[in-house]
Amino acid sequence: MKLRLILLILVMASYFPAANASALIANKTISETGLSISAIKAVFLGRTTQWQNGEPITLCIDQSNKEAETEFYKKSLTKNNRSFQRHWVKRLFSGEAKAIPRAFDKVGEMLEYVANNDGAVCFIASPPETLPDNTKLLAEM
Repeated sequence: MKLRLILLILVMASYFPAANASALIANKTISETGLSISAIKAVFLGRTTQWQNGEPITLCIDQSNKEAETEFYKKSLTKNNRSFQRHWVKRLFSGEAKAIPRAFDKVGEMLEYVANNDGAVCFIASPPETLPDNTKLLAEM
């Protein structure tokens, strides 16, 4: 009986997406309405440095949930936390990048940063139900 109940719960859980799944939040000035996994990788590894409208890309990472951050690096970028940091330090010191992605421990500060910086895009572990003005949901993960 317990086994059937557990199986039923597991099956039902697979039909409902997790609440507040991670996402990419962007400033509304960018023209893109969504990104593929390969585009996300190109943006967050610095291979793509401008949006389609010519706006420079500014990156930031929500570090308030280390587990979700690690999952983002692993699934979207095929990297771990350490290799992601090394990648950006190498790009910075080789002159390929002007800055490393900005890290935020507080979601409110990160959302304010995205809203106030044209071209900004951030990984967020758990986006709020309502986004601040001048921001938009770019991709859900």
